[in-house]
Amino acid sequence: MLVEYPVFTLHATRPAGVYCRSMSRRTLWYVVSGLAAGLVLGVAWGLFSPKTSEAPTVNTANSNTAAGTNTSNTNSAATTAHFSTVDLPDRDSAFAFAADIPSAWAVEYVSGSQAINVYDPKGAGSTSLANSKIFMKYFRASTFETLTTVDILSQQATTINGRPAVVYTIKKKVSVADFAAQPSWRNGEHQVTDIRTTDAGQTIFYVVAKAPDVGDAVFTAFLASLKFTATDQSIDVVYPLHDFLARITKKHFGQYITPQNSPVSPERFSGYHTGVDAEAKPNEASTDVPVYAIAPGTVVMSRRVSGYGGVVMIAHRVDNQTVTALYGHLDSTTVTVQVGDTVAVGQRFAALGAGGTTETDGERQHLHFGLLSGSSTNIKGYVSTKAGLAPWVDPVAWLADHGAIEVTTP
Repeated sequence: MLVEYPVFTLHATRPAGVYCRSMSRRTLWYVVSGLAAGLVLGVAWGLFSPKTSEAPTVNTANSNTAAGTNTSNTNSAATTAHFSTVDLPDRDSAFAFAADIPSAWAVEYVSGSQAINVYDPKGAGSTSLANSKIFMKYFRASTFETLTTVDILSQQATTINGRPAVVYTIKKKVSVADFAAQPSWRNGEHQVTDIRTTDAGQTIFYVVAKAPDVGDAVFTAFLASLKFTATDQSIDVVYPLHDFLARITKKHFGQYITPQNSPVSPERFSGYHTGVDAEAKPNEASTDVPVYAIAPGTVVMSRRVSGYGGVVMIAHRVDNQTVTALYGHLDSTTVTVQVGDTVAVGQRFAALGAGGTTETDGERQHLHFGLLSGSSTNIKGYVSTKAGLAPWVDPVAWLADHGAIEVTTP
């Protein structure tokens, strides 16, 4: 920094040397005192004068030569560290990416909200959520969506690393309860960037929320460093029948059924229903109603079963997890797969059996659709206790969580 000291000029009509030699002691004292005072004032000005501030910068080209780390300032750049979600234990496999963050920060998976939390361990809060800086969730869909629980204050389409994205400013609606297992700042006004990860019809969208105290440069650098690494993100999940949800009008998952309270008459079963029943439409009695594989998988059962008629069970692999689907009340003569065959998502492999015939073992025309965790050949349609439902998954909730869509083929 250049410091300018006061300049003192002596005016005389004779050479300076002659002037000094003839100078009185009093005059000499004044001159020396003035020079000393000027020196002190100049140093003070250099030390305490206002400095021009510099905007924070992020070096994304070389993460090892970025600006120095400052764990208490989230608006300035810091030495960055690389992380990958594959290193997070027990994470949801839908999170498959790598990124760079300030080296003073840390990353965790929050199972309570199925989210990735990037936080500052040296923050003032007492928990990692209280020190959250970036909070990531995801959803599966075919297009950008927004929650009904928030107000959108602004939105702008953009691209992140060549991927379509939308930047939102949102705020939770007053009438909505605070978001569970999320940072408190998520309940107030903040910025969220949604990123579409693939061009598949049904795909994963990452929802990247920025804490209000995080600088734009730091957040922009984080987004620019994102690399999506999943190989199965684009797997679609489809409904097993056209208009599947609208067909579930009689028996639901976990519903307790007896001959006295059943919505179906006559009723020969009782217990807690392990799946959902999707009814045939009135105009479908004399037509084939196609049944589709909800996801890629391997056939583990294909045969006639008492109480069902034709049954096919397929172990589906979705998001690195296996669920086994039971498709019941099929016309066995239309089944095109056998044990050991692999199926593709949306593959038509059977048709519903005709009501009141051996194809449905005397039952009405409908699809009994059940989902079991893991690979299984458990064919029970009812269990005697609620605890007995433990191996089963609510099909409607599971399909919704995995963004099921209608099959596009006839």
